[in-house]
Amino acid sequence: MKVIFKVTLISVFLIGISIIYLSTFGVETDKFNNQISKKILQIDKKLEVELRKIKLVLDPFSLKINIKTVGSKLKKKNKIIEIENIITQISLKSLISNEFSIENLQISTKSLEIKNLISFLRSFQNTPELFVLEKIISKGYLIADIELEFNSNGKIKDNYKINGLIKDTKLSFLNRYDIQNLDFIFDFQENYLSISDVTFSLNNLKLLSEKILIKKINDQFSIGGNINNKNLDIDKKNLDLLIKPLLPKINFEKLKLSSNNNFLLKINKKFEVDDFTLESKISIDEFSIINTLNLKNFLPNIKENLKFSDHELSIKYIKESLYIEGNGDVILQDNNDSLTYSFSKKDNIFNFKTSIRINDNPFKIDFLNFKKNKALIELEGSKNEKKEIYLKFFSINEKKDKIRINNLTLNKKFEIIKSGGF
Repeated sequence: MKVIFKVTLISVFLIGISIIYLSTFGVETDKFNNQISKKILQIDKKLEVELRKIKLVLDPFSLKINIKTVGSKLKKKNKIIEIENIITQISLKSLISNEFSIENLQISTKSLEIKNLISFLRSFQNTPELFVLEKIISKGYLIADIELEFNSNGKIKDNYKINGLIKDTKLSFLNRYDIQNLDFIFDFQENYLSISDVTFSLNNLKLLSEKILIKKINDQFSIGGNINNKNLDIDKKNLDLLIKPLLPKINFEKLKLSSNNNFLLKINKKFEVDDFTLESKISIDEFSIINTLNLKNFLPNIKENLKFSDHELSIKYIKESLYIEGNGDVILQDNNDSLTYSFSKKDNIFNFKTSIRINDNPFKIDFLNFKKNKALIELEGSKNEKKEIYLKFFSINEKKDKIRINNLTLNKKFEIIKSGGF
């Protein structure tokens, strides 16, 4: 009886020690290399897989064996991807019965050059998207974790996940836009890509984004997210590239601002923008444009450059329609005036509503024999494709003197052509 007890005790002790050792240190073997290679080859049969010895570590609480290999390589057509590790699990029961199969793989890459990775991926599937990416990306590095599951037939399920980070990436496109120092965290699933903690430099302008979401819907890509900046000093060249297309009739000179921008756009399979929406909240420290307004008859000291400062405005651009609202200080002549405004442009009609408080600058209307240095001017109207201006109302208030005009149409020389709207 004592012998049986001792044998049982020793057996339990040895089993316990084995479990502790296997769950802490594990053992190395090449027994599972073939099974892991077969699973990877299901991604592409022309892949070459180089595996080192595999370590088995017991998980006694879930009764599973964790399988891990380090320092592996994937090869295809002389292109190599270095793998940090490959991890999978099998049940302890299936191992004992020698009827085990691998149902999932977790693959972690080493730091990879993005151009080499894209070239490697194109050897599997040479899509237009990969071709374009390879052309516009000149440098950058990627580290990724890949989770794959296999169905009963051994094929990869659609619930795969790829996440990781991009570092120090540089790309350029359309020979106009240069993006450098692009860093972000990404999460990729079928027809879905989420990008977060984005920092980058666009044409030497430092920008950041909390999140950008890209979805593939049928043959289109939907891209939405936010881009923010603080104390951004935009020179003439970048103004022409980035803002001039939205406001082609305005000649920008200088812009210094901080902004919060939310956008959504759709790109078709030809990489053409089908739809674009932008909502921005902007604080302008300094903004100047070339004066193209023929207002010398009303503002005799009007300058060649109009300067705006301390402006708060909001911008909405929805399906080629533009809406702007704002307020702040403006220097049209010699001293600061106060300005509030709202503009909208839809089709070929430009609507406006604005008020300006002249503090200490000359203002005159010769045909009314009106001359003042302080006044509140308000106007609302629209401008058509013929550059005719319809004034719904125009009013001037200066203490006791008040002038109001309703429903007036002017030509581009500010000559009255008729009463009533167009």
